[in-house]
Amino acid sequence: MATCPFCQHENSAIASENELLRSGEKCAVMRCNECRCLYPATRMNAVEQVEWAVGDGRHETTVSVLPSLRQVDLRYRIGRILQPVAWAYDIRHWLPRQMECAGTALDIGANNGDFLRVLNATGFQSVGIEPQAPLVKIAVDSGLDVVCGSFPEGVPEALDGRTFDLIAFNEVIYYFTDLNLAFSETRKLLKPGGHVLVKAHLATSAYYRTEKQSLFERFGDNVQSMPTFASLHYWLAHSGFDVVAKAAGPWPRAGGNLMTRLMNRARGFAPKGMPVFGKEDIDVLMVLARVRNLGEPVCDGTSPGKVIYD
Repeated sequence: MATCPFCQHENSAIASENELLRSGEKCAVMRCNECRCLYPATRMNAVEQVEWAVGDGRHETTVSVLPSLRQVDLRYRIGRILQPVAWAYDIRHWLPRQMECAGTALDIGANNGDFLRVLNATGFQSVGIEPQAPLVKIAVDSGLDVVCGSFPEGVPEALDGRTFDLIAFNEVIYYFTDLNLAFSETRKLLKPGGHVLVKAHLATSAYYRTEKQSLFERFGDNVQSMPTFASLHYWLAHSGFDVVAKAAGPWPRAGGNLMTRLMNRARGFAPKGMPVFGKEDIDVLMVLARVRNLGEPVCDGTSPGKVIYD
């Protein structure tokens, strides 16, 4: 039986006995009794995970032409009109309201550099790290600073001695075999008072109920952990980070669209400005956390703070 990728113990319970893998086989999914994350009963080790990332052929279906910032902005504006709640987590417009977007940023798992360009647009001088060479080539050919390597093991020499004001995990937190090590190395790469940004789909999303999809269909057969609202807060709090802001978006068919919000407000289900969905409906959660300085009190992670939905 596999251990929790963060807590590193087997204190868990079966959350689902027969989740369908993309390969067609079935695998049990466990729920850690301490941090509350979900994870497969059989997990890859660090070497197997890197080999999977490099050799699974995902780059063959990756779009080689990145959208322009004008296209990104247009897509954002249309989304704000049609589905304002789900677009609350658009980073390009949300992040500058939470912190000063200046200095340097590191994008872990940069893929083809699409997210790196968004970070640059907010004001950062950004560099990315990506294990798949074909994706690195796409990013570099587009004028982006991306180096080939893996994290936390296999960080390339090009990043030796560098520290950053922001380190971003854009939908890659699921694939670390040792989350403790990942967050520990993140702290080493951050400047004092630096921030970490985690954006992730949650394993408790209404997506799985409404679409009747397997957890592995979304996360992949190489997933190591499937975060929940509680586990993301637990991981950060117990790794020396304090949450300063967060935003959430529901799965649209779970009631997060504009018409449902207006109808619910008209019926008095929710006061103006408040969300009409609960934690169990959140599909995407974005959390910004500041590294805790030496001597600061340790947050126990039990107070989730204010969630930004606007």
